[in-house]
Amino acid sequence: MVQPGHHGRVDRLVADMQRREAAACSRGGCRLGGIACVLHIYRVCRCDRLSCWRGIRHHLRNRPVAGGTTASKSYGMRRVHARDYDLKGPVVTALKTQDKALAPLFETVGDLRVVGFDDPFLCLVFFVLNQQISLKAAKTLYARLLGEGFDTPETFRQATQASLRALGISTAKITCLQAVATACYAPWFVQMENTSHERIERELLSIRGLGVWTVSMFRMFYLLDEDVFTTGDLGLRHALRLVLKQPAMSEADMVARSARWRPYRSVVAHYLWAFREGSDSVMPIR
Repeated sequence: MVQPGHHGRVDRLVADMQRREAAACSRGGCRLGGIACVLHIYRVCRCDRLSCWRGIRHHLRNRPVAGGTTASKSYGMRRVHARDYDLKGPVVTALKTQDKALAPLFETVGDLRVVGFDDPFLCLVFFVLNQQISLKAAKTLYARLLGEGFDTPETFRQATQASLRALGISTAKITCLQAVATACYAPWFVQMENTSHERIERELLSIRGLGVWTVSMFRMFYLLDEDVFTTGDLGLRHALRLVLKQPAMSEADMVARSARWRPYRSVVAHYLWAFREGSDSVMPIR
């Protein structure tokens, strides 16, 4: 049972690591961006070696499940995976042809590595936590959960709502996370490697509390689907507005513009996030 106040040490660790990251940026280092930052700083369990955006490599320790087994195998865990996008590669070259206004974005960010979660359940946990709150707040909550041992479906299924609320998780999100934990044992989830992305999306959307944005993030950061773009992400909207030098962009504007990028809409989204996350340490687009 998790007792109130037990996560103070985790919060102090998070704050310390955030200060170190800020100090590295001020010295001219490369800031870790987006999910790569989460994977590095908060030690996603059972990760092997990951690389963050812009070529900086980090080594993460494996975290075996108690008893020496890998509990996540029961619900379709897949290995750590990543995709590299090279400025001279076919994907970026195609996107520059399809939308010439993106060329400065690619040149500013440079070569990009997109790192995915190695565990489908933890991917969903993180993005449920990230709903309607800042990335910084979501990372803090996620660190608390992992620090207290909530890193498998079974730990969530067995937890009381009071123990999870003590970590700062809302009742609505607890209900959603416990429903997701139960879904991890459904045949379609266990056999996710052999399930179409469309079927996975339908099944996830049927779970109360999982909306289009959360499921899109899952497709992008676990399935590594290259053709997803969500207009509901305010960070993407802000970054795209800066890149295109537009005073404002509506949802309809984003839908119309992103149609040019098929079948690589996710790749543009990752570049936009990288630009936005690193905008204090890379040359801004003018």
